[in-house]
Amino acid sequence: MESIGILRVVRAFNLPKTERTSKIDAYISVIQNGSVIGKTKVQDDNEEPVWEQSFIVKVGRDVTGRLGGSIILQLFDENTFKDKLSFTVKVGRDATGRLGGSIILQLFDENTFKDKLVGHVNFDFSAMTPDQMKYVELPFIFEEDKFTKQGRNSRVAVSFHPGILSSAFMKNMWAAALVSSAAF
Repeated sequence: MESIGILRVVRAFNLPKTERTSKIDAYISVIQNGSVIGKTKVQDDNEEPVWEQSFIVKVGRDVTGRLGGSIILQLFDENTFKDKLSFTVKVGRDATGRLGGSIILQLFDENTFKDKLVGHVNFDFSAMTPDQMKYVELPFIFEEDKFTKQGRNSRVAVSFHPGILSSAFMKNMWAAALVSSAAF
């Protein structure tokens, strides 16, 4: 059985320094079953970002109604550097009347630097009670030792509110409503 619920990414605490000259430009990528289902907005230069963004997720339930499955929350540092490659060609008319002038061609490559995966959290529904899911702070597992060595207690605060109806039940309910309204 499947339920639809709302996962709210509230905020993060004590995020690591990722660059020498600035703080982390943090955002969270929400992943379910290997697919990205949403991303928070980027919070520039902020080690304590507040997002307050919600995402609709599908969650399995066993025969007793207990939630199962998990969501992965990945912490990224956005990189917005641009490489610029510039060419200048001068064209004009000389004293003999030959064509001339100038053209400037600039090429920008915004994908030279990828956003950096800093850490992740596995939000396991089966490991928590419904009351615990209302608000929970989960510690990040860092991708590189240099982040772990900073000794910060980095974590993300999330809340989850499970839906009552499964998507299959809702489809059947709507189909039944359409059939019964056609009878009138």
